[in-house]
Amino acid sequence: FISSQSKYYPLPIYVNNIDNNDGVNLVRRFFISDNFASNNQVLMYLESATFKVTVHSETKIYPPLIQIKYGISKISDSSKIASISFTGSYLTDLSNFQTSVIILFVITLILIICQWIYNVYRYQKT
Repeated sequence: FISSQSKYYPLPIYVNNIDNNDGVNLVRRFFISDNFASNNQVLMYLESATFKVTVHSETKIYPPLIQIKYGISKISDSSKIASISFTGSYLTDLSNFQTSVIILFVITLILIICQWIYNVYRYQKT
């Protein structure tokens, strides 16, 4: 996480279907549509985008990750309709919450067993 008041930091953008020839698909810039790539024969467009934010604590987040997938279409197919999707997800670490629930469950179970033993003892005494 980054604690800053007035600085901007670049976000990692993961491109699913473009290879940079170095094995890493992280880039710093992306585009919505590009018709200049192949002499106006092919149109590359943003097919899907996912914005993932992971919460670190109540006031801090990890740097968001943007995942992008590009679609390719021939410009001559002007009747084709492209489907575009955007997904946003916010994730948080629930391991502390799960541990607390398990501890609370065990304490409750121990109290129920102690109450049961006490009731059995009282019943046998009468």
